[in-house]
Parts: sequence; structure tokens; C-alpha cells
Amino acid sequence: MRSRIAFVVLLIVTMSLGYAQRGLNDGIVWRSYRQGTQSQITQAQNLVIQNQGAFDNYWKQHTGEQRGPRDVDFNKELLIAVHLGQRTSGGYRVIIQSVQRTKPGEIKVSFVENAPAPGGFNTTAMTSPFEIVRVERANAVGSFVFEGRKRTGAGEVPLPGNEFSWRTYLADTIGGGPREFTRAITSAQEFEAYWSQIGQPGRAPNDMDWSAEMLLVMHLGTRGTTGYDVLVDRLEVVPGGLVVHYLEKAPSEGQRTQVTATSPYVVIRLARYQGGLQFRKRIWRSDG
Repeated sequence: MRSRIAFVVLLIVTMSLGYAQRGLNDGIVWRSYRQGTQSQITQAQNLVIQNQGAFDNYWKQHTGEQRGPRDVDFNKELLIAVHLGQRTSGGYRVIIQSVQRTKPGEIKVSFVENAPAPGGFNTTAMTSPFEIVRVERANAVGSFVFEGRKRTGAGEVPLPGNEFSWRTYLADTIGGGPREFTRAITSAQEFEAYWSQIGQPGRAPNDMDWSAEMLLVMHLGTRGTTGYDVLVDRLEVVPGGLVVHYLEKAPSEGQRTQVTATSPYVVIRLARYQGGLQFRKRIWRSDG
């Protein structure tokens, strides 16, 4: 009898722990709703928007319009907005990477401020980057905490006995031309031809030391809406060469975009590399 009671108690405890663990790991479903680099909100802030009235107030601050869209069912969803505040140049954007439960009563929103790397070319226009994501309410119960980090589009690549660095040289979501391609540029003549091909004004910059440096370019080609971007993830040395891992950031299902042609591209600057070279693209749709 005692053994049966002990077994039942152990079973109840095991089930309780299982339910607690399952509750902690319940997946929070989210996807991007809208993002951009122009907002009337000029101070950095993070918001959780729970109802239509709060959304209307936020939308008026964000866009100047009196009412927010009516395409969010606040009985089933809520919105999270991350604003970086005003920046004095282009090259900045915010990317929400994850919305996940880290404690029984806590949900962490992790985001990245993508900032221009030193020595790159960026517009001098004022920007105020933001991203808004939808979150299903089903498992999103608890307090929200925000964790941001800055990413400068730069990194180190380890080599046997040495390291070399890379950094973003040029990046934009427009102006990349109609064709998708990747390329290594190793001379001033190749750079001039590339500069002319993508329709950049004037002559190509002459700030490269081609005996010691090179450029790698990644173009997505024409996309029919906003919401697309291209980001270098990392450079990896493998037997036989160097692998450039990069992301095509595509709109998530239901994301509010504008029917405006875009052509994202990125150019990175790095030490001249003599080995083999591969480009590997992964598509990420801003959801989880």
C-alpha cells in the first residue's frame, strides 16, 4: 500500500514539474508588423500596446495620423514597438530578434540596433528607426523586459595564428539594381565598373588600398515591396576558403508593407583574402 502511495505521489510531482517546465517553454508566437527608419518619435522607447485606444495614441505620436489601423485583433494579439530615437545619418535600423519567455512571469524582447561601421558611406539624412511586432496573447502573459545590443556591421575572422577584420562599407534598401548577385571586388577598375553598374553618382570612392584590401558585395535584386533587407551574419573560415553567411530579411506573413520597389544590398570591406570564396544566403521572415 505504502509503495502504491509513494508511486502516486512521485507521479503527481513528476507531472507537476513537467507542466511547469512546459509552461515555461511555451512558444510565444510573434511576427513583424511594420518597420522603417522614419518616425515622429525622436526619443528611444520600448512599448507594449494592449488595446486599440493605446494603439491610436501611439499611432498619432508615431505618424501624426489621428487613428491607428484596424487590422489588429487586440482580443487575440498585442503589439510591441521598439524605437531607437533620432539618428543623424542613414545606416541605422532596429531588428527585433526574439520574443521569448525566460522566467515563469517574464517575457524578454531581444533586439539589435544595427549601426553603421566606421569608415562606411551613409546618407546624412536624419532617421528614426523602429520596428513593431504582433504577439499572440495566448502565451504572452507576464511582464515584458527589453534587452538591446548594438551591432556595427563588423567582426573578426580567426585564421591560424592571425585574425583579420571586416566591416560594412555601404548598405541600403534601395539603389541595388534589378539583379540578384554576389561578387568580390579586388581592384579600382572592378570597383569603377561596379559603381557604374548600380547607378551610383560620380566616380567610385578612392579610399581603398587594393594591395591590402578587397570588397564583397551582396545584392538581393528588385523586391516588389518594402520590408526587405540584407545583412551579413558572419564570415567563416573553412577548409578550402572563406564562407560569407548573409541573411535576406523578408516580410513576415501579414506584415504591413508599402507597394514600392526596393533593391537591398550590402558591401563589406575586409583584408585581401587569397583563398576560395563562397556566399551562403539564408532567408529570415522576422517571426518566431
